[in-house]
Amino acid sequence: GGSDGIETSSDDEDSNFNYDPTAHSDDEIGGFISTDVVASAAATKALVEDLQQLLARNQRLVQDTKLLIYAASDAPLAPDLAPPDLSANIDIHSQRQRTQELEAQNKLLQAMTAHHLNERTTFDARQRERIEMAEMATEEARMWQVRHDLVSQNLALKFKNTTLESYQEKYEECEKARKRLEVRLMAQTDGTDRTREVFSRIPKVDDDDDISQITLQCAAELDMQLNVLKELSRTQTMRIETMNDEHAKLRLDFAQHIHVMKTRVVQLEASMNRQHERIASN
Repeated sequence: GGSDGIETSSDDEDSNFNYDPTAHSDDEIGGFISTDVVASAAATKALVEDLQQLLARNQRLVQDTKLLIYAASDAPLAPDLAPPDLSANIDIHSQRQRTQELEAQNKLLQAMTAHHLNERTTFDARQRERIEMAEMATEEARMWQVRHDLVSQNLALKFKNTTLESYQEKYEECEKARKRLEVRLMAQTDGTDRTREVFSRIPKVDDDDDISQITLQCAAELDMQLNVLKELSRTQTMRIETMNDEHAKLRLDFAQHIHVMKTRVVQLEASMNRQHERIASN
């Protein structure tokens, strides 16, 4: 009985593996291997790819199922429900080292940012200082030009005043000469109550007519010179008044300019002091 059972199992095994005890030739064996091996390799590769895709879908399905369980349950997940591959794929030591490196880089970047901010603040302060210094230099040049113009105008005024004094002296001398001629003319006339205009109309009746005519001509010339000098004096007086007004206006503008410059210097000093205090505090 035992031998029958053994023979039956051997027949089943032969039927399962399709065992053929008939011997094959070498050519048949080579052709069988060459064709069947290639087909088997392609089928195996396709099967492996299908299994990998199935495994990936299975892993996603497992993760989605656990997420649904976590969302549906009030209690937190048990430790065994966590995906086994998450903790296995994480290297705690390397992650900690990477975190420390990132923290060091973050601190370095923060220090560099603070340094750049300080440099930017210092650069802005120096730029403002350069701009203010340039403005002060421009104002200083303008002030020097105004001062130079004032000096030139003062010299011109002094020269014109000197010229006017000479005209005034000539005018006074001519006025004195005119008065002396009038006195001589009045002394040569018969009537002391006649004016010089009436005396000029007297006809020539005596021997002193030539002398009187010469005296009248001299008086007329002196009158013309006096009129010219009076006109020159009036013109010079008007010019001097105009120049005095311009000089007063220039002095006022110069005083205002000096006040503005002093105010800007005070503001610049205050700004520099605040900048030094800010740098010292940093």
